[in-house]
Amino acid sequence: MIACCPKCGSSIDSSTARCHPCDEHSATGASDLSLLLIVMVGLVLGVGVTVWGLHYWRTMHSGGNSIAITTPTGNEANVDLGVSVYFAAMPTTPDGQNHVIHVKKGNTDSETADFVTYDSANKVMQYYQNEMGSDAITKRGLMGTTVTLKHDSVVGTDNIVVTLIEYIPNHNTTLQKKTLIHIVHTRTAAAP
Repeated sequence: MIACCPKCGSSIDSSTARCHPCDEHSATGASDLSLLLIVMVGLVLGVGVTVWGLHYWRTMHSGGNSIAITTPTGNEANVDLGVSVYFAAMPTTPDGQNHVIHVKKGNTDSETADFVTYDSANKVMQYYQNEMGSDAITKRGLMGTTVTLKHDSVVGTDNIVVTLIEYIPNHNTTLQKKTLIHIVHTRTAAAP
């Protein structure tokens, strides 16, 4: 690429980025160097992300590991999640479907799903405390409430965590509050 001096229009020596007639440094020489630096950084980041992505894909698709998203209907979601979905809960997705994420890694299987309701977090919490029984542990925090049920046995561990977060959509005080329901069901088989 031939650079020209912005002051007099003469061609600029590419090795020094200097215009000899008017002894002016070229702005285009500096921008060429900046462009080269941006391209090099982009290439390094691109290669890094690609290598990480391939490693993650290989890890998740070897040794029986997998990730899947399903759209169960009716009571199928309750079976995978280990607890009934709150009766007034709605899907959080724009398509109006219940999406459950299934992850299998080693001897651990887990399912995750999100729902939303206009009922208060206290009302939803009482529902899950009743559903999960007296062994469930409820913890209230600044950001939300969790109801946890854990069963240990000789065959492994079964853990259900329901997190409830009350919020106002779009931070608009004229809108009704919603409660986000996040359910994670994890099963870990005991080592043989």
